[in-house]
Parts: sequence; C-alpha cells; structure tokens
Amino acid sequence: MAAQGTVAEANVHEGWRALQDRVWLPILVDVPLFRGLSKRHLRRIAAVTELRRFADGTLVMRAGARGDAFHVVLDGTAVILPVHGKATRLRPGEYFGELALIDGAPRSATIVAGGELTTARIGRDAFDRLLRDEPVIAAGLARGLVGIVREFQGEGSRQVQAASRLDEEQVGTALDLGGSLGFRSLLFEVPLFKPVPRRHLQKVAKLARMKRFHANETVVEAGSPGDAFYVILDGHAEVKTPDGKTRKLGPGDFFGELALIDGAPRSATVTATDELTVDRLARSGFQRMLREDPSIAVGLDRGLVAIIRGLQ
Repeated sequence: MAAQGTVAEANVHEGWRALQDRVWLPILVDVPLFRGLSKRHLRRIAAVTELRRFADGTLVMRAGARGDAFHVVLDGTAVILPVHGKATRLRPGEYFGELALIDGAPRSATIVAGGELTTARIGRDAFDRLLRDEPVIAAGLARGLVGIVREFQGEGSRQVQAASRLDEEQVGTALDLGGSLGFRSLLFEVPLFKPVPRRHLQKVAKLARMKRFHANETVVEAGSPGDAFYVILDGHAEVKTPDGKTRKLGPGDFFGELALIDGAPRSATVTATDELTVDRLARSGFQRMLREDPSIAVGLDRGLVAIIRGLQ
C-alpha cells in the first residue's frame, strides 16, 4: 500500500455529487498519480468510481490482502493499523491505495472505519479494463509516476548518486550480441523496463544507437533538456553536479531513463574521462513509439511503481 496522501479538503467538503467536474475531477487532479492525465481521461477514471459507506469499526482492507482499490476519504475517519507502529487516522481529503491500481501489491496495513465512513473507491479490476480499452491513459500515468519518483529522489545529485549499475558480464554479453539484440538484453535488467513484455522491449531496443565519446568530451550537460537514456558499455565518465559533487561511472552504469518520459533538465554534467562507448536511446523516438503503441506504457507504469516502492 502506498503512503497515504492528502487532497484539498475544500474539494471534499463541498459534498459528493457523483462524477461532476467541480467536485470529483479536482480531487483526482490533486492525486500525483493522475497529474499527467488530460481532463478527458480524468473523466474516464471518474466514470469507474463508486461511493462506499462503512459503519463504525467496519474493515475497509486487511494487511496482506491483495491491493484491489484506491480510496479517497470523503466523510468520517479511516484508521490505519500498521503491522508495526502506532495507528494513524485519515480524514476527509486523504487517500490511500493509488499504487495498488497499477501493481495490486499486498496491503501493508489494516484499515478500519473510525466512525461512519464514506469513501470514493476505484477498483483495480475496473481500472485494468479501462487501461485495456484506452492504453494511452497509461502513458499519462507514467508522467505522474515519474513525478513521484523525482519527489522521492530529491534535488540535484541524489538522482545521479542513485544511478544503478548493470552487471559487467551482462554488458559484455550485450557487446558480443551487438545491435538491438544486445541492447534488449540490457533492458531486461533496468528497473523501468523489467515488467515490459519481450515483444515491446524489442521495439524499444531497435531505437537505440551506439555512440562514442573522446576523453574530456561532454555527454550531457547540467540544465540541458533530458533527451536520452544512456548505458555505458565501455570506458569511464565523471558525473559532476552544480554544487560540485562528483561520481565515477563505468561499464554497466546507466542514467537518464526517467527523462525518456518527462524530459526533465539534466541535474548534472557527465563527461567522458577516457574513450567512452554508450548505447543511447533518444527520447524523441521513444515518445513517438509510445504514441504509436501506448500499450507499452502499461509495463512502464509497473516498473515505475516498483521503483517507488523501493524508494519508500
């Protein structure tokens, strides 16, 4: 279960008028998961929402049970009973379970009604059907999820220092295979792409191009648009943040995968320290591919949720 969030209470206390723009849509807009969606797509989500009422002490969800719904408290109080730690209360405007819409992960706490409780509920099964019917919604969710990841990571160098590394043996295998087949073998191990089906990864891999940089050549510059994802195949580079922090990169290190989705400015400069060989996946081609086949974003959403749960 995701950590609960809060939406503007004013949106809730106006009273519940099911599916009306002036009440439910503003609530959805305030949920980070949905911030990348158009109003039309928010209306589609609003259409699968149902009102749920719980008597005092009624079980809303049980720790360990499948995550099957997202709830916003509209009236009353919900009590979170964690497996370890103190109970907390959710009041009107607070919400829980939004990440479960994507991955259905088991609940980490039990929630009961603390008095008469009314929630707006979106069930995961209905949400899955919606994504199958209109997969372009998944691409909008990816933008919201990347925003959540970036909030967890914080500013500047934290993102660079958290960059992951692939096993050097995997990199060697990718070099031996070469081309899109080699790059696809690397994508299997990148958290963003792990849940993406093999047939979709093949499409992604075909977009990658090998690129070489000479020693002291700039790969990316802090503040420039995030226009590509890089995996270092051979050679070394140095990351330097605007505040002077540095980090060394070598074969297997990768960076810029979130930029494929949101194009956010680079938080650091990366410079080759010797002859450097990378696989580069351009954001422009990646976004074009998503427009042509938005169902690819469903797997990306799962990868982003897994990253968020790890950061939590």
